Amino acid sequence: MAEAKAGRLSHVDVFHKYGRDILRSEPDGIKENNLDELPEF
Repeated sequence: MAEAKAGRLSHVDVFHKYGRDILRSEPDGIKENNLDELPEF
């Protein structure tokens, strides 16, 4: 978390929600990489 907050991780965002810090990858703009595009299991 500290590395991401310091900006040392590329393509990762940190935001504060629900009273805690959350890591999230930046979208790459490729529809097929969306979780909604994966087959159900």
